[in-house]
Amino acid sequence: MGAGLRHFGRRPRRMAALAGTKRTIWTRLAVLLISLAAVGIYAGVARADGSAATLASDQATYAPGDTAQLSGGNWLPGEMVHVHVADTGGHSWSFDDDVTAAADGSISDSVALPTGFSTGFAAIATSGLGASATAGFSTSGSPPTQPTIVSDQNDYPPGATVTLTGANWQSGELVHVFVDDLDGHSWNYSTDVSADASGSFTIQFQISSSFVANYTATATGLSSGTATTSFTDGNVV
Repeated sequence: MGAGLRHFGRRPRRMAALAGTKRTIWTRLAVLLISLAAVGIYAGVARADGSAATLASDQATYAPGDTAQLSGGNWLPGEMVHVHVADTGGHSWSFDDDVTAAADGSISDSVALPTGFSTGFAAIATSGLGASATAGFSTSGSPPTQPTIVSDQNDYPPGATVTLTGANWQSGELVHVFVDDLDGHSWNYSTDVSADASGSFTIQFQISSSFVANYTATATGLSSGTATTSFTDGNVV
C-alpha cells in the first residue's frame, strides 16, 4: 500500500516537469518570432518613404567597350546586394556580381561593356531582404576599330625580307611582335615597336633561308589587344 502511494505521488511531479518543458519550448519559439519580426520592422523602417534603395549609372550613354560605374544608396549596412546587368537588344550579354553595402548604406560596382555592338542595358540590384532598384543606360556609336597586322606578301622566297605593317593601335602604344615557324618551331623572331601618332607601325626582318615553312605573326599591345597574320616561304627560287 505504501509503495502504491509513493508511485501515485510521482505522477504530479512528472506532469509538472513535462509542462515546464513545454513552456520552455514555447518561450523560445516566441523569442525567435519576436526577433524575426524585429528584423522585418527594422528593414521596413530603414526603407520607409524617402529612403528606398537606389541604383544609378554615372552616365546615360557610353561608347562600346567603356566601363560603366554603378552606385546606389539606402541599402542596409552590411547586406549582400546582387547586381545583374543585361543588354536589351537580344545579344544575350549579361553581367553578374555581388557587392556588400557599406556602413552608410551605399554600394558601388563597375561593368566593362561589350565592344562588339551598341545597345541598351538594364541593371537591377536586389538583396535577400527583398529590396530592389533598377537603372538603365545604353551604348551608341560604332564599335572601336580592331588593331591589325599584315604582311606585304602572302608568300616569300626562303631568306626574303618580310615587311609587317600594323594599324589601329593606340597612339604611342608599345606593341610586342612575335613571329614563329609553325611547322617545327625551330625559328622565331620578336621585337617591340611603338605605334606612331596615327596608331601605325612598320617592321622588317629576314626569314630563314634553310627551310620552307609556314609562319604566324602575333602583335600584342597592353591597351589595344592582339592581332595576328600568317604567311609562307614556299615560293622557292
